[in-house]
Amino acid sequence: MSYNAYYMSVCIAALYNRGEGVVLAVDKLVRFGEENDLDVFRIEHEDAKKLTKLNSTTCILASGNCTYAHTIVDTVKAKVREGQSLSSILSLVRREYRKQRKEAAFVKILSHHFVDWEDYYKKIRVSDDMRKVSEVLSFEHKIGNFRFDDVGIIVAGKGSQKYEIYTSDGKSIVPSTFDFAVEGSGFIYAKPILVKKLTEAHTKEEVAEVVKEAKKAAEQDEDVGSATIVKFLS
Repeated sequence: MSYNAYYMSVCIAALYNRGEGVVLAVDKLVRFGEENDLDVFRIEHEDAKKLTKLNSTTCILASGNCTYAHTIVDTVKAKVREGQSLSSILSLVRREYRKQRKEAAFVKILSHHFVDWEDYYKKIRVSDDMRKVSEVLSFEHKIGNFRFDDVGIIVAGKGSQKYEIYTSDGKSIVPSTFDFAVEGSGFIYAKPILVKKLTEAHTKEEVAEVVKEAKKAAEQDEDVGSATIVKFLS
């Protein structure tokens, strides 16, 4: 089999002491092949790019399809400089995330009908054939509502006064609803622990223990590895 895609699993970020710093955790496992493939295989991979330091105060965590995720991480990392503001970095991440979302939308919605985006615009969007209007509206509706669930992104970094966490929502990069974010395979096992226990965990050490417990719970998903990498931003 030729493995056209490989996937990264769980990643977690959680604030401690009201934004004094962030605990970050990922595993090392990478899955080669689609989930239901008969010959899918999984390995622990040291260079999976699940957790990447962009500068001394900002990290990006990634899960999901590595083709898209690595493109986002590599493109952003190449442009970030030391001392760059979190808001500026987030703008870079959003731009690249939306670009990859557009590519994924083409693959899933348009690739059976058109060669590429240029072909789509040429044959449909600028066509004078009014009979194609309904077809255009149908495609545009699907593209507009497309959820980019192939990739999960977390950005943790220092804002103007404290550390902040942002996460992907299928369309862009937005502030996390909680004082934590969790993405990737195994999140359904990890999130309940984070929701329940982080309300009573405040110090760096307390939050780290909860994050480790949540990651351990995520291992109930076969795509989450047993090895755990824990890092801190402060």
